[in-house]
Amino acid sequence: QAYELWQEIGILGWNNFLDALETKAQAPGFAERALFCLQKIIVEKSEMALPIKLGPFYAANIEITKPLVNVTPPPGTTRFLGMLTVEGDSLGMIELPVCDGLVSAWVLTDAIATRFYWQILERFFQHTLYSKAPYSKQPNAQHRSTVAHNHEEWGWTAFLRELWGYPQWLVADFYKTRKRDGKSPQKQADNGWITIEVSAPLPQITVQSSRLHIIPTVGGIAIGVISIPVKNNYISSQALRVAITTDGNVELCRACVREALIGRSLMDPTSLRARLALAAQTPASAFINDMTLPQTTLTLGQRFAPLGASTSRRAMLPSSTVETLLELATITHEPAISKADSSQVTQVVYAPELIDQSRFKLTPSEDPFKQQQVIRTNLNDRTYFEQLFASQPNPWKYTSEYEQVKYEQTLSLLPETPIQQALELACAEGHFTAQLAPRVQNLVAADISQIALDHTAQRCAHFDHIRYQQIDIAKDPIPGTYNLIICSEVLYYMGNKAELRAVAKKCPERWNQMVICSWPMPMQWSMNPISLVQLERSLRC
Repeated sequence: QAYELWQEIGILGWNNFLDALETKAQAPGFAERALFCLQKIIVEKSEMALPIKLGPFYAANIEITKPLVNVTPPPGTTRFLGMLTVEGDSLGMIELPVCDGLVSAWVLTDAIATRFYWQILERFFQHTLYSKAPYSKQPNAQHRSTVAHNHEEWGWTAFLRELWGYPQWLVADFYKTRKRDGKSPQKQADNGWITIEVSAPLPQITVQSSRLHIIPTVGGIAIGVISIPVKNNYISSQALRVAITTDGNVELCRACVREALIGRSLMDPTSLRARLALAAQTPASAFINDMTLPQTTLTLGQRFAPLGASTSRRAMLPSSTVETLLELATITHEPAISKADSSQVTQVVYAPELIDQSRFKLTPSEDPFKQQQVIRTNLNDRTYFEQLFASQPNPWKYTSEYEQVKYEQTLSLLPETPIQQALELACAEGHFTAQLAPRVQNLVAADISQIALDHTAQRCAHFDHIRYQQIDIAKDPIPGTYNLIICSEVLYYMGNKAELRAVAKKCPERWNQMVICSWPMPMQWSMNPISLVQLERSLRC
């Protein structure tokens, strides 16, 4: 109805109304901004059959299990809204700019994978994995969540097992450099560089340089550069796997979904690894997959940054900016390829899979690897904590004087009478759990990391009244009802006040008492946007 009403009033009527409102409000530019927002909302909420166009917006349906094609919107369109479905079910919306009258399927596929990789992977695993052991049956009920096929619990483990072809490995095994992985082929890394396809058997590498630069490819498509130190001129296949898994992180998963799942049936039982291996053998995957570039295209190569940064995203840019882009590429020593003169360029592509090794041959002070700041996109994301507990023993220094005093002070706040039901959020590796357990009749130890829970279960194996449950407090509900909830130094990871309030609203019906422990320095709290006062208000709301 909104679309019909808009058409009935007409663009002239809306412009007159918004111009008058802008004049009344004395807000320069309001009419233009409001018109843009209103048109977008109407297109998003329209019940009209797609495709439709309104103002600068063009909306169309996209089924992600069907081959994606280039979108050529009507003239005058600057924004494309893709209404996504997966096997007929709504997945969400993707918004992309229209450059030179085109939205490339190559860019569209990458954008869909970037935003919806986890949901798409879940649907694929529902068809191919989650109905089978070990996901359909808990191998150890004491150490696992009650929902065995839950994607948030199993998804990352299932992904790594599928990717690397080790269905029996624990998630921690993929981060252990000394884990044995069987026989591996031998390979020589020339000039300290090597390209590694993740769906092929990983080699053992002989290296003459002090560092090895790895270009991981996923289904034949490069995703970036990873640099690791070399000891004794040798890198094991497992060390390669750990480096690619750790540095690739979420970007590795996005690329796998992009190259193996989008545009293909998710019900095909072919494994993720086999799909990637098949894609790697396809000649089209040598450079820009599924995209035919005209001779008048300018292709810009990857700008160095850690994997998963915005520089990992494919893009098309306005051809009107070609002179500026070429000037910047010259200054930054980034690859720029074109068979046409700049005045003849009709299309500009930013291709992160195009990597120029020569630009990494810099002096030590210029070496981008030594300047790299590790980017963690979500510090409250499960993969971050799984990597933390897998790669660092005792990451929080549990036996330090600070931690021991904190444990004693926390225990001193508990009632003298026995506590029937208690929940410890973010139990980590169970050092406090072992001290809390004697004070509680029934204890649930919860953490976002399955590796941490396994370590806690080992440390507390002599207790028979502890259950272990994987909980992401930012996403999951608080299960059960408790006399006591312990929440120690974890609310820092809530990104903003809204997330903190969302967590707080889960608690009032689930607890009689709640003990919250935070770093006590006043200066620290004065700088933190989530202060103690705000925390108290959130818990009371």
